[in-house]
Amino acid sequence: MIQRDALSPDSIFAKVQSAMVHYTDEPFSSYLLENYTKVRKQVEADERDVFRKTTYERDTDKIEVTLQDILGRLQANFNLSDAQVQFLAETEAQYEIDAVQPIQKRIDLLFKLKEAGNDVMLISDMYLPEHVIRAMVTRADSRLADIPMYVSSSVGYQKSTGRLFSYISLILITIIKSGSTMAIIRKLMEPCHVD
Repeated sequence: MIQRDALSPDSIFAKVQSAMVHYTDEPFSSYLLENYTKVRKQVEADERDVFRKTTYERDTDKIEVTLQDILGRLQANFNLSDAQVQFLAETEAQYEIDAVQPIQKRIDLLFKLKEAGNDVMLISDMYLPEHVIRAMVTRADSRLADIPMYVSSSVGYQKSTGRLFSYISLILITIIKSGSTMAIIRKLMEPCHVD
């Protein structure tokens, strides 16, 4: 449905790095100001590795990380204040929203399927919070705001492992067997009901 107007997430991190210079409430270290893009990528990779390797210790099979997980690790590694972490989170989220471009062909297909009476949903495999991803798809096309959505960071499973699709399939099979309606499916997909 959407794509970034850049080739990789690195460009978003580079924009955040540029914005960090102007954050004067609690200045960032010169090391982070010069190396944030590289550090941000490495911290995310490290956090993903830790999540994959600590399912037993965390008593869960969920391995998807969130932006807060990533920035929490960055905070611990670089002694950042809560205000600095909030700045980084808000800035990254805003740049992600600003970078959205619609993939019109896919959006048109989704609404064609919906108009034909099919139930449709969006599935996102991103670490960003659901409200940010919702803002991203809404920026691409305001009609997408009402489409039910599964977000890997809310569910805890990734597309790349196949677990996200398995999780969604299991929920849908359970709902179909119980004769529930799409309204109930939407209710179940709210973040507070998806575990």
